[in-house]
Amino acid sequence: METLVATLSGAGQVLLASLVFGVGLPTVFALGIRAYGWGTGQMRTGDEDVDPARRVLGRVLLWICLAVVILGLLAGLAVIISSGLGMDLHFDGIAPVLTPKGP
Repeated sequence: METLVATLSGAGQVLLASLVFGVGLPTVFALGIRAYGWGTGQMRTGDEDVDPARRVLGRVLLWICLAVVILGLLAGLAVIISSGLGMDLHFDGIAPVLTPKGP
């Protein structure tokens, strides 16, 4: 059972890394734009009106997706800048922590 948990944990880490460093962020951005189009009624096929709850949900999904993309970009910039300054970047809690590299 421990092997299964370790395997799933490793697979989750690989999935997260591929989402952050691969095509994940552009996909999340595209999903946010699509949710916005869905919420404004741009993707309807008939002449029905757009439900106000649907409109709000589309905008909320857009802002959630944009927040994920912006946080991913800021995390990537933090890694690049910290290595350029000769520091290590740790994500021990919610906020990233910069520490000087050891000798």
